Amino acid sequence: MASSNIATAIAILALAIALLLALYLSTLLRLGKESGNVKARTYFWKFKSREDAEGWIMAHGPAPAKVTRDGLTSKVVGFDPYLHSPEVRIVGKQQRRIVIGLKVEGNATALKVYWVTQDSPLWGEDKAMEIPIKADGVLHEYVIEVGKHPLWKGVITRFRLDLEPANCYNTVFSISYIKYPC
Repeated sequence: MASSNIATAIAILALAIALLLALYLSTLLRLGKESGNVKARTYFWKFKSREDAEGWIMAHGPAPAKVTRDGLTSKVVGFDPYLHSPEVRIVGKQQRRIVIGLKVEGNATALKVYWVTQDSPLWGEDKAMEIPIKADGVLHEYVIEVGKHPLWKGVITRFRLDLEPANCYNTVFSISYIKYPC
């Protein structure tokens, strides 16, 4: 009787594993087909024109953001501040730069952009670029040539903005706009 129960449990477990594997493979196949058909589209977040963060999340370090006359505004209150974009579908080979209108006041000296893709969904230093910024309380436009990075390829699904250094406490920042032109 006990060996019969064990055999039944093993058969059920094998069936469950086979179903999960089939679901995983069909998902991979669907994603592969979708990535080949993605058309480039311009993303443009202009935070002065709306009363909300348009899907942007103050993920770690910044205080809750408010939309002000300067844009999406927050203050760094924690270590290693960063914010996440909403989900996107950016075509790496066609959309090769990010344009950001940014005003910073405090001790931040750089802006670092991270990204994840359909084929590489984990955040990492291997998919990041850093540029120097001016923390003088004046709005500046920064153009980040992400297309020059060897891992800016495929379909980018989300990106993140980090102020550097990680300990730039009390830095106040306002993002007026972010664009991914075609």
